[in-house]
Amino acid sequence: MKEPHVKSDLTYHFVWCTKYRARILTEAIRPLCRDLIQKACKQHELIIDHGKVAIDHVHLVIQCPASKSPSQIMHDVKGCVSYNLLAMHPELTAGHPKKNLWARGFYVASVGRVDPEVIENYLKEHDGTEIEEADTDDQILL
Repeated sequence: MKEPHVKSDLTYHFVWCTKYRARILTEAIRPLCRDLIQKACKQHELIIDHGKVAIDHVHLVIQCPASKSPSQIMHDVKGCVSYNLLAMHPELTAGHPKKNLWARGFYVASVGRVDPEVIENYLKEHDGTEIEEADTDDQILL
């Protein structure tokens, strides 16, 4: 993705669950949830590679700008989807005291696009001073 002064290739795999792993994302709700995720991603300049809405969780692989942290991405996507989905289907949180659609946490992993060997070879071919792991005695303490 391109931003002013930054070119990045950041792809993340996210997984998040419904509150209490409630099995509320039924066949009837999944297409709406999918559409809301697509709209939220478009609104927040995220590109969906692929994803899946299951009965109690969502998998999403997205490309994002370097200016967005994984936490900010989840805040934006989960918040938009929850707000809109619950506006249309308030019964989804029936019995939940706080009326939350999603559990608080999420899983995220970066999706590598460049083989570490390619980076190693690239660095070997360039001039400069190597940066190595510092000895513990030489580290600066803050």
